[in-house]
Amino acid sequence: MRNNLSNRLPDLEHYLTTQQRTQKEIAEHFAVDRKTVCRAIDKLTQFANVGEAKEGRNTIYFIAADDLNSPHFTPIELAALVLSQEAILAGGTLAYGSPFAAAGKSLIEKVQAKMSPRVRKNLAELSKIIGTAAISNKDYSKFGGIIEELTFAAIEQRSVSMHYDSLSSSRNETRLFDPYNIYLDPDGNTLKIIGYDHRNERISPFSLDRIKSLKINRENFMRPPDFDLREFLMEKCFNGIHGEPIKARLKIRGMTASVFAERQFHPSQKIISIKKSKNKRIEEIEVEMYVASGRGLERFILSWLPDIEVVAPLELRLTIRRIVSQASI
Repeated sequence: MRNNLSNRLPDLEHYLTTQQRTQKEIAEHFAVDRKTVCRAIDKLTQFANVGEAKEGRNTIYFIAADDLNSPHFTPIELAALVLSQEAILAGGTLAYGSPFAAAGKSLIEKVQAKMSPRVRKNLAELSKIIGTAAISNKDYSKFGGIIEELTFAAIEQRSVSMHYDSLSSSRNETRLFDPYNIYLDPDGNTLKIIGYDHRNERISPFSLDRIKSLKINRENFMRPPDFDLREFLMEKCFNGIHGEPIKARLKIRGMTASVFAERQFHPSQKIISIKKSKNKRIEEIEVEMYVASGRGLERFILSWLPDIEVVAPLELRLTIRRIVSQASI
C-alpha cells in the first residue's frame, strides 16, 4: 500500500473534503511517505480543485470551496450506490412496470448530474461489474392510482374501504382497512400494504395487485405508536408468509448441515449443537428459530428434504410428515 496512494484518489479526495490536511497528516493517515503524497496530490488536481497553502514549514491541502457543492464518494460508497440502484430498479418498488419507476430513474439522474465527470465515469464502469439477480415478477403500472390513494390514506391516517380479490377464498370481498405501510415482499418481489383489518381484527398484509377498487373514508385511525414494520415482519412473517410465531427446532445432516452452520436464515436462528467427524467436518447440526408458522415455514423445511428433520414442535413435525405422505411423485 505504501506506493499505491495514486490508485486511491477517491479516498484521498474524500479525506480532504472533510477538512484541510497537512502533508504530514495525509502521509500518516495513508501510511505513505511525503513524496508519495506529492505525486498523488498532483494526480488528484487533474480531477478535483485541490487548494494548497503554506503554514510555516507545513504544506496544507484542501478541496477548494468551488468543488464542495458536488458530493464526494469513496469507492465503496460508489459500489453501494450502484448496487442499490441496480437492485431497486431491477426488482424492487421502483422496478420497470412500477408506478415509481419514472421517479426512481429521475432520482438517479439528478444524483448523477451533481457528480463530477470523473465520478460519473467510475459509476458507469461499476455498473458493468455490479448487478443483481432480482427480477420483478409483476407489472404494477396499472395500479398507480391505487398505490397513490393508499399512500395518501396512510400519511393522513384515513381508513379505506376496499374490494379485495382474496386468493384463499376466491371471491371479491369488501374490507374496512387502516393502511400502515406499503412494502416490498421479497417472496416474488411483490408489493403489499399492511395495516389493521377490521374484519379479522388484526394487523394483516394485502397484495396490491389483488385490490380491485378502494374508497378513502372520512374516518381517521390512530396508527399504534410502537408499530415497527421491520420488527413486525421479523416476528410474524417468514419466507413471505405471515403467521403466529413458534419456536422451531430443526436437525440437519450431511452437506446441508454446513450450509446451516454458515448461513443465518432468520435473525433468531441459533445453534443448539454440532456434531463433527474426525476430520472436523460438520456431520449434523441442530438449530432453533423463533419464526412465523404456516406455509412459509413448511415450504422452507420441505425445500431441504431429505437432509432436515423437525425435532419440535410436534404439530409441525406431523404437518411435514402429512405433506410428504400426500405428495404425488
